[in-house]
Amino acid sequence: MPTVNLQLLKRVLLRVLFASLGLLLALLFAEAVCKLADLRDARQNRKVADRISRPSRIPDVRYELIPGASGLTPGQSEVVRVNRLGFRGPEVEAVKPPNTYRIAVLGDSIGFGRTLKEEEVFPHLLPRLLAKQAPSRNYEVINASLSGRDTWEEVAVLEHRLLDLNPDLVIIQVCLN
Repeated sequence: MPTVNLQLLKRVLLRVLFASLGLLLALLFAEAVCKLADLRDARQNRKVADRISRPSRIPDVRYELIPGASGLTPGQSEVVRVNRLGFRGPEVEAVKPPNTYRIAVLGDSIGFGRTLKEEEVFPHLLPRLLAKQAPSRNYEVINASLSGRDTWEEVAVLEHRLLDLNPDLVIIQVCLN
């Protein structure tokens, strides 16, 4: 049976312990720097986002768009237009017009398209694409997406704001980030 040099083993373990401790401290320092930078950025973003959003009046929903507002969102150069119902995009009547197939899109930043022009966001493109396939009907899309939304919030928005608008189809867009 080979003999173990205890002094050597202690030195190796001590070096591994100090290296691990040094790595842990470096990671904690990096995390603190990132948090501070993000807090500064978040404060600026909040000021800008407050122009078009507010704490939500819907239970279990963190925030919502302000009906009739317009403005820039953080990191964007395109103006976001909020209709009088509180959704991004063109005005929509509360009562669905005759011969109209109404689609409600619930999603997060992908559906909202924070960095895109309104006409580049997929919910805005849907009516035109559908009309090419079935031109005998009018198509209307309500973009109820908002950056940062999760599925629980989307369900609450559906129940409290969208079902009264009588959508024929509800699309829930999910991003796995």
